[in-house]
Amino acid sequence: MKNIFKILAVSTLTALAIVSSSCGLLTASTLTQTSTVTAPAATTTIASSGGSSGFLDFSAVVEKVRPSVVQVETDIAAGSGWVVDASGIIVTNAHVLEDAGGVDQIKVITSDGKSYIATSIKTDVSSDLAIIRINASGLTAASIGSSAALKVGQPVAAIGNALSLGISMTGGWVSRLNATVTDENGVTYVDLIGTDTAINFGNSGGPLVNTSGQVVGITSIKLIEEGVEGVGYAIAIDSAMPIIQQLINSGYVARAFMGVNGLTTVDSIVAAQNNLGTNSGVMIGGVVAGSPADKAGLKAKDVITAVDGTEITTNGQLVRLIQAKAPGTQVKITFYRGTSKSTVTVTLGSTPPPTQ
Repeated sequence: MKNIFKILAVSTLTALAIVSSSCGLLTASTLTQTSTVTAPAATTTIASSGGSSGFLDFSAVVEKVRPSVVQVETDIAAGSGWVVDASGIIVTNAHVLEDAGGVDQIKVITSDGKSYIATSIKTDVSSDLAIIRINASGLTAASIGSSAALKVGQPVAAIGNALSLGISMTGGWVSRLNATVTDENGVTYVDLIGTDTAINFGNSGGPLVNTSGQVVGITSIKLIEEGVEGVGYAIAIDSAMPIIQQLINSGYVARAFMGVNGLTTVDSIVAAQNNLGTNSGVMIGGVVAGSPADKAGLKAKDVITAVDGTEITTNGQLVRLIQAKAPGTQVKITFYRGTSKSTVTVTLGSTPPPTQ
């Protein structure tokens, strides 16, 4: 069985440009009920020091999270997932399910060893997120935390079907937050959690949890960078949950978009190279004709510095702010064109539903 472990997250191009919906469907039956996933109101920290050694003991965390973690298998791939709704809704990565022969070729194995065949799946390739529906009840849903509450240096654990050897756990630390990573193909991914936690093939789709046993990220990628050993990344749960909720409720993700692409975070070097009037913000590489940004008068090389008064310093921050808005929302974009500072109102568009 082939293990799939791809570099996938949210692309700034697909997040902000006018695109056709990237929500692929393989369904034996559609989700007919509306389900709302909410985080618990209270949490209890269950990690402890490991006696005189001073090492963190994750055994209680594993004990809490393990019942919610599943193995996901297709005829050509294996990955991980976790229960987001006790009625039988599983979260995993979209790439784990790609090229599957059909819904009936997707198998979910729960922590008690029971095996289920998927009844439907909904995928969002742009975010590398997917949900699987199985005919099960009484499952243990994972507790959902907040990635915004994370700090660099905090301990985290990745739990999943590493190397297709069954559910296992590796522990480590948060090394980066709000990370933006560009792969070898030049595609940029944003809002990632960087960790030194060992992430192996088959972990894709599994939860990254904090010491309270709450899901704070979804294991997605591992980059081998020159001079950097063991850097792993996960999709931040705060960015993932709105997408997961849309997949549960409507089966596809309708995203707000501006119609700008080729975004570059501006610093003093970028500013000097492009003769910009500011050393901070996000430079627009291109504007799609007829898009909301085009209608508002934005142009290539304009530098966006604020959205609705919130200062913008990175392309990832701009993507997150726009994605957090509903289609049709009017936003005030502050930008520099040369040394001239202006503000325009942009009415955000919406990506269409998938073609059936």
